[in-house]
Amino acid sequence: MTRVKSEEDGRGTADRREVIAKFLGVGGAVALLGGCVSGGNEPEVGVASAALSGSSVWFDTITGPGGLRSYRPPVTPTPYGQTVMVGGHSVIDDGGGGAFVWATDTPVFDDNGMVIVPPGGAGLAAGCWRRAYSGAINVRWFGARGNGNTLTDGAAIQAAINAAASRGGGVVFVPAGDYCVSATIYLPKRYGDQPVPIALVGEGAALSSTPLTGRRNGSCLRWTSM
Repeated sequence: MTRVKSEEDGRGTADRREVIAKFLGVGGAVALLGGCVSGGNEPEVGVASAALSGSSVWFDTITGPGGLRSYRPPVTPTPYGQTVMVGGHSVIDDGGGGAFVWATDTPVFDDNGMVIVPPGGAGLAAGCWRRAYSGAINVRWFGARGNGNTLTDGAAIQAAINAAASRGGGVVFVPAGDYCVSATIYLPKRYGDQPVPIALVGEGAALSSTPLTGRRNGSCLRWTSM
């Protein structure tokens, strides 16, 4: 069962900082700017200062039952800047977790990794959850598993590439693993009228293709850390 936990449920400030360090590295705390709208002028965000100092709520996953996508804060108190910690994308510790901050602008779409839009309702705030991050966009944030069995890895990799394109380009990071791909992955050269330089970078130097035993209409990309 998915947990929604507060600091009083057993995750104190020290534990919360350890989780933040695990997901986001040691980039300094910065203030979040802008809203949820994906576009070339959207600022890159680093570790949210609210996540380091304020009380935060814990979710096991983004997409699971009772996960982050199901939670929209109430209008009162004003939720802008509220920070939540998430343990994984679809399961805990699958590499898709991190810190998310509530922003009040109306989003264009939910991209399933960087911008999460929960359902609305009376008495609930308008806005979305934005991932606090710095640097490369990780394909695990969008649900890629790299375990050789997850047939949606290709879609997750494409979603990460599209997210980079909508932000004007950048680095898309692929941790070591076996990623099942059942359709062509496209690296767009332009987003609208603007060029979007995108680099697909793996954890190590080796990229190879492996057969999928017993599967049809697909292949597996293996990115090793050696």
